[in-house]
Amino acid sequence: MTIQPQVLNTATFVGIDAHPDSHTAVAINRFKEMKGNVTFPNTKGGITRFHNRDGYVRYVGIAPLARSSGKMKKFVNTTRGNRKLNSIFYFAVLDRIIWDKEVKEKYQNKIASEKTKQEAILFLVRKTALLVYGMLKSEKPYRP
Repeated sequence: MTIQPQVLNTATFVGIDAHPDSHTAVAINRFKEMKGNVTFPNTKGGITRFHNRDGYVRYVGIAPLARSSGKMKKFVNTTRGNRKLNSIFYFAVLDRIIWDKEVKEKYQNKIASEKTKQEAILFLVRKTALLVYGMLKSEKPYRP
């Protein structure tokens, strides 16, 4: 079963099941009904192909791109990387902001420190991606 586009807005991605050949992200709604899953193949080398966590973040498509000209330097959002994985993390964070008090507090702290809502969300997406990277690297389950 795969996830239809309209389900993405109402689903919570509860986990990524990592296997040597493929990864599967499972989506359930708030009533604990399974809405589907997204399976994507494991890339050549698996998690060990990334030398560090920054490489993983670039692969997911969260790391900003530096644009510079002379003395001017700015960072822009990237459209590179694995877009399926990027959307999984993005929608998971949106749901966590609603239901997880700790994540909601971090989100509100970022907004209070004069960050835009989109910047606060991208901060949390990166943190979530780093959490998943650590779990895949250590091969241990999540411990809150």
